[in-house]
Amino acid sequence: MTMATGNGVPEVERIRASLEIWLGGLWDESTLRINSLEPFGSGHSGATFLAAAQSARGSEEFVVRTSVPGVKLSGPNDVGRQGRVMAALWSEGAPVPQVHAIEPDAAIADRAVVVLERVVGDDWCTVANSQGHRAVGEAAVRGLQRLRDTPNELLTAILGTAESPSEELARWFGLLERSESESAGEAKRVFDRLVGDEPSNTPMGLVHGDFHYGNLLFRGGEVVAVLDWEIASHGPSLSDLGALAVASLRRRYGDPNPTGDVDIRLDELAALYGVEHDAAAWFIASACVKYAAIIAYNLRLHRSGRKHDPIYEALVGTVPCLLDDASDIVEHGLSDL
Repeated sequence: MTMATGNGVPEVERIRASLEIWLGGLWDESTLRINSLEPFGSGHSGATFLAAAQSARGSEEFVVRTSVPGVKLSGPNDVGRQGRVMAALWSEGAPVPQVHAIEPDAAIADRAVVVLERVVGDDWCTVANSQGHRAVGEAAVRGLQRLRDTPNELLTAILGTAESPSEELARWFGLLERSESESAGEAKRVFDRLVGDEPSNTPMGLVHGDFHYGNLLFRGGEVVAVLDWEIASHGPSLSDLGALAVASLRRRYGDPNPTGDVDIRLDELAALYGVEHDAAAWFIASACVKYAAIIAYNLRLHRSGRKHDPIYEALVGTVPCLLDDASDIVEHGLSDL
């Protein structure tokens, strides 16, 4: 079913027409035409479209991310912030799409918009089938190390003061508490144990926040684009290694795993990154709590009708599995995983 506005115009057509006028004026391209605008990607991270455009410059394709209309422009819905982050990182040579235009206010068919380069690349599964799972893990870690090199002064300017490991963990645990999940009690036990054993002297840097194989594009054996910057922050650099490790943990659960079923041991990931197992373990356990919180909260939103996304019904069993793994890592480290 095609969504329509109150005047009967399909919503996608309304976005297309408004986008065409805005970009034509912004780029001083009176001949610019957006010939098509189609939904693009998995649909789990905001509203994303692929635009096919024609102008005096020739034929072009862009990726267009928009805010959700009627929802406050903050947090994951603040696409203007996402655009500013990607633009700053691209200027530093980071593997992110180039940003072509940003409209931070809800001015394009009642939506904020960021227009991005369409990066050509392979997904993790294609690389795993041709080069093996370890090659995927190695490339992902190299991509993560490139992000790690982002200057802290730039991060402070675009993302604010860095959070400590416990501050970051507390933010996600608060989300899990608001989800009213049946697993909140187990999560609290793991949370208390992690906070009591917070690592010291942790390097601070860029945190993508959702760094997993499903958010990466590969070409020539390297990561050429890191996508979906909705929850980027300034904090402990090892947080993203934890997120990458969780993707491999989830392959054992049997539930859908859009983060990527890459078969690589957690101690191997830690070694590739160049960090001691004990240091990595805290952040991997913390990432298990974080993803349990994200899934539980989105499930609540889905069931309440506030955000329709049926994949979360299929992930009900993932939440206790993540918390079980977090508890095992806290107790025994990475040796069995």
